[in-house]
Formats: sequence, C-alpha cells, structure tokens
Amino acid sequence: MIQSRFFLIRRILATAPESSAPSSLKIYFRLLGYVKPYVGMFLVSILGFVIFASTQPMLAGILKYFVDGLSNPEAVLFPTVPYLRDLQLLQAVPLLIVLIAAWQGLGSFLGNYFLAKVSLGLVHDLRSSCSTSCWYCPTAISTATTPDT
Repeated sequence: MIQSRFFLIRRILATAPESSAPSSLKIYFRLLGYVKPYVGMFLVSILGFVIFASTQPMLAGILKYFVDGLSNPEAVLFPTVPYLRDLQLLQAVPLLIVLIAAWQGLGSFLGNYFLAKVSLGLVHDLRSSCSTSCWYCPTAISTATTPDT
C-alpha cells in the first residue's frame, strides 16, 4: 500500500506541468547571493556571539573560587604565576569578574554591531536593486499599476 502511494505521487509529479514561476529554491539562492559581500562581517558577528556565550561558564567557574575565598581568605588563586602569586582569592575574584564582564561586553558589541551592519547593508542593496530595476521599467507598466488620482 505504501509503495503504491509512493509510485502514484511520483507519477503525479512527473506528469505535472512545469510552471513558469521560479521555484522557491531559486528565489532563495538568488536572495542569498545578496549576502555574499557581507560574509566576513557575518563571521565576525558570530565570533562576537561565541565570545559572549563563553563568558557564562566563566562566571560560574569563578564563583567557585569566590566561595573558596570566603572559607579560606589567605588562599592564592595563581600559586605558580610569578606576578600573581601574591594575589589572594578575595582580591583576584572581583578583578576577574570585572574582566569577564568586559569580555562579555566586547562579545556582545561585536555580535550586535556587525549583525546590524549586515542587515542594514542587505536591506540597502535590495532597495537599490529594486529601485534600479524600476528605472528601466516600461512606461506602460508603471502607468498601469499606479492608481488614478
């Protein structure tokens, strides 16, 4: 029964008349062509959002050291790093939280700024293309589609 339905659908599709309208896949690829000039900015935007997302587990991990610093205030966060050896947990954790917040802000800025640049550029290109094609329309088409005033 399933095979007969499959063959019936195949036969209907094979005998269906070809429409003169472009397929949705062709339209999609044509519109995707407008995005090509903005691939670099789009990748920078993705990198910014990855940076932003990476800060969430960083904050969770640093809070573990904050709790450890409350129980042992003399503990050291970086015992093997020469210049940071004397930095205690109660001093290092707030500093790291501020640095993580700055890193998060940088990622958020890069992601949102470059995504906005891509979207505004894409809309501008589409409007320019549409406007340019309207300049070359025959007069009969433009007068037939405008309402009488």
